[in-house]
Amino acid sequence: MRKILLLFLMLFSTVLQARWATFADAACEFVSNSADIMVYKDGTTTEEYDYTIRVLNEVGRDGLASVSLFYTKDTTDFTLVEASINNGEQKIELDHDYIEDKPMASELKGFDQKHQVLLSFPNIQVGSVLHIKYRKKLNKPRLPGFYEQQVQYLDQFYKQARVTIKSELPLFTNYNSLNNSLSVKHSKEKNLHVVNIVLDKPLYVSIVDEKQSNINPDKFPWVDITSSNDTSTIYRRIAHPFNDVLQQPLPNLYEEIFDAVKDINDPEMQISTVMSMLNSQVQYMGDWKSNSGRFAPQPLARVAQRRLGDCKDFSAGTAAILNKLGMQADVALVYRSEGIYYKQKPVLPLMNLYNHAIVRAEHNGKVYWLDPTNFTSIAGIVMPDIAERPSLVCNKNAYLDFIPSSTPQQNSTISEKSVDLHSIDLVAAKGNFSLHGIAALDYIGAELQATKESVINNVLNDVGNYEYMQEQSVQLPDLRSRIAQDLTFHYQFKEKDYVSMSNAGKVVALNDTARVANKFIFSPEQVSDIYLGVPREGVKVYKFTNIKPHDTMPLDAELKSPWIDISRQVTYKHDSVEVRFEYQIKRSYLSRKEIRSKEYQKMADKLSSQFGNGISLVFN
Repeated sequence: MRKILLLFLMLFSTVLQARWATFADAACEFVSNSADIMVYKDGTTTEEYDYTIRVLNEVGRDGLASVSLFYTKDTTDFTLVEASINNGEQKIELDHDYIEDKPMASELKGFDQKHQVLLSFPNIQVGSVLHIKYRKKLNKPRLPGFYEQQVQYLDQFYKQARVTIKSELPLFTNYNSLNNSLSVKHSKEKNLHVVNIVLDKPLYVSIVDEKQSNINPDKFPWVDITSSNDTSTIYRRIAHPFNDVLQQPLPNLYEEIFDAVKDINDPEMQISTVMSMLNSQVQYMGDWKSNSGRFAPQPLARVAQRRLGDCKDFSAGTAAILNKLGMQADVALVYRSEGIYYKQKPVLPLMNLYNHAIVRAEHNGKVYWLDPTNFTSIAGIVMPDIAERPSLVCNKNAYLDFIPSSTPQQNSTISEKSVDLHSIDLVAAKGNFSLHGIAALDYIGAELQATKESVINNVLNDVGNYEYMQEQSVQLPDLRSRIAQDLTFHYQFKEKDYVSMSNAGKVVALNDTARVANKFIFSPEQVSDIYLGVPREGVKVYKFTNIKPHDTMPLDAELKSPWIDISRQVTYKHDSVEVRFEYQIKRSYLSRKEIRSKEYQKMADKLSSQFGNGISLVFN
């Protein structure tokens, strides 16, 4: 995603009293921050960036000791104009010993020659002033004749900032000025369209002293710029290469997959098998030799012949096979990332909103959102890294659709564990657990990636303290297929130090519900939104035998809310105790506004008092 942002300095804190940052919290300040961009009719650009940054404290000193600038060599010419450091009276311009321009070693799954220009600043001190000026010349736009840019002012202290864009193409903007901190002005200069973006006052939008920071776009200033506001036309241009590829005949490799699945009656198994077979025959490899390659799949025959493809190629191949099977399948584009995706509908046709290709398939009125690049093949459940966000469906109509979230029932764990406390020195335990839907994905195909011994060790670590186990054994389900299915595991072992000693007697502590509950307990002064993870549900039953509790006080508790349902049920018998935990997490994230609401805080107080500390069983 192209954004005019230079640096992001990470600050870590264990303090829990979150707040909006003040200028005093900043590690550095952008004394000036300017960008001058010229856009030509074909969508190519020349860009000049000029930054002056002052180091304010030791965090800034450490973070700015080296600065990385990035560009893609296949599409962009890069020129470093100046890099210098000023420590008061002495200004030092960096010579070649302190500048390194090299391909990034991290590009292991693609052909892009992404370069990093590393600037190392000698003798950097608190109070040092860095000056960085460089130019970029974009020679190959992703969509010829189209320009887009995003400007954001976030997580840095800006004293002054300006972006000026002059263009032979028309310019359209959509922006959030954040209480008039930002001005956006359109003008004409001879035959050029001009947009001037100016930060009208010093600004530092960041959150400090919070475990998880997710800042809603309405809380910081940003500007989107494109050379067209005709979303339909731009979307159709993006979709065109995908439509062309889907009209091609299936190569032999894809015909073989079609023949292997055509008689499968269950459509979800048919879809999953197509993705599994394609994934086992074609190796993922990014084909990003130019910007045009980012939004154009390879011909089906070329992928089949080379056995290499990226997300566009996997999606186009899957869609082509599903179409021949009688389904309606199209390639769709999405922004892939796990976390909060703010759902505002895009006003302008930004290509930066999409970084991944998937498949939208429809059969008998049911819609499937499929990611064929995943190791695990699953149909009927939306994966969390593409859920709850818009998607551009690349058929001839090229329209925006919305991908829903999975349900808690599609991410379910059911567990039962029996614990014999006859010998507390070496407690005997046995049980089973079943994983349904998304919960099973970590184990699907596990024996294709690791030894059986490693898988067993991982299971044991999930159900007890592996380091203290003896005489352990595990019965595994079939873990040699990529196709998702519900899984059930059986285990038994003996464990040391399971029981603790106290003045009151022997103690078994159970913290299962506390771990769940504490994810929902936040200060009423919460500043940012909170990502909870995938909606999910679980049932966990403990059956303790050879136990006589000191007290049989009621420990049952139950809470139902729009965000979480949770319960605990403890049943005492003559020489046994059964503890049953159940929970259902209904949402993937919480907004700052609802966390601060009286209804939520009332729920959180009850959750904390009833479930926040877990329970302990004390016995003779």
